Amino acid sequence: DGSLLLTPGERLFDEIGPSDLKKSSDNVTADIIHTAVYAARPDVQGKASVLLMRNHGFCTFGASIGEAWVRAYYFELSCKNVLAVLSTRRPIRRWDALVRLAQSSGIGTPATWSGGSRGGLGAVTARASAAFEGAAVRGGGDEETRLRDALVVAHRLTSEFGMDQLVWNHISARLGDGAILITPGDRMYHEIGPADLLKSSGNVTADIIHRAVYAARPDMKAVVHLHTPSAVAVSCLEEPFVCLAQHGAAFHGRVAFHDWEGISDDADECVRISAAVKGDFNVLLMRNHGFCAFGASVAEAWVLAFYFEKSCETQMLALQTGQALRKPGEDVLAHASKQAYLPGFRAGDSEWAALERLAKRP
Repeated sequence: DGSLLLTPGERLFDEIGPSDLKKSSDNVTADIIHTAVYAARPDVQGKASVLLMRNHGFCTFGASIGEAWVRAYYFELSCKNVLAVLSTRRPIRRWDALVRLAQSSGIGTPATWSGGSRGGLGAVTARASAAFEGAAVRGGGDEETRLRDALVVAHRLTSEFGMDQLVWNHISARLGDGAILITPGDRMYHEIGPADLLKSSGNVTADIIHRAVYAARPDMKAVVHLHTPSAVAVSCLEEPFVCLAQHGAAFHGRVAFHDWEGISDDADECVRISAAVKGDFNVLLMRNHGFCAFGASVAEAWVLAFYFEKSCETQMLALQTGQALRKPGEDVLAHASKQAYLPGFRAGDSEWAALERLAKRP
């Protein structure tokens, strides 16, 4: 009848069940993109099967869910292959040579490579199992209980997404009385429980960095300090962070910088970090070290940290190609930066309930 079934937008993908899909996503971005494709493309036969959205992402489409999904899988795989080849800085064996190789080996023809033949495409998804239906666990009790619960979730998520570094780095939240709950420093992140969080970490580095941010930013209630691979790599560049793609828009004009001074065990460094983060910043990129993300809640700070690492990963992958970077214009960046703080798009607004369910699975 022409109506659309769409991702709900408030669940992790692996927990979505049939009843969660919506006829309207309540997400204007999703509605605009999908409606535009369907309006222009009643049939994809013999036409392009991918829309590459510059500095943003991509869409694949097909005559079935299986076809569209498998196209997405192989398009991402193809992009990874291109990046791997470009990073070698060696001569490239381009498409025409690959097509000739495919024809001579009997793998396929240009028509089947472009999607002209759909035999069997997407059959792998026919065996998909029913999605797990998670249930959100909401925190109750007093402020400290809720913050301890949120910090446990943040630590477990950091481990789940491979963003931890053994027992090191630290995540904190500030209580209403000014006290700080922080990573204990002697446990792996996945094993940290509410009672393990300390009012003082016993780690002078953690105390200096976190107290410096809180002293300068009374509007910030949580700090995530990590040494994730891509962010550390970007911190080592002469031209450090550059917003190249949509998921980095929240950081445009909001990244502060601090030079590495060695292990942060000097109380005087606290003053310099505080000076660096004064202003409308949400990330402190610590050169040759790592970064801090901070927000008005644990949810906001952690989701900002996740997307900052993803944005740095995009930058490093683009640089590895040796190709000229296509940087968005200042007008688009300024517009997208404001959009990133609209209700529903602000870090943590839409993601956190689903992330809580992930962290609290048995």
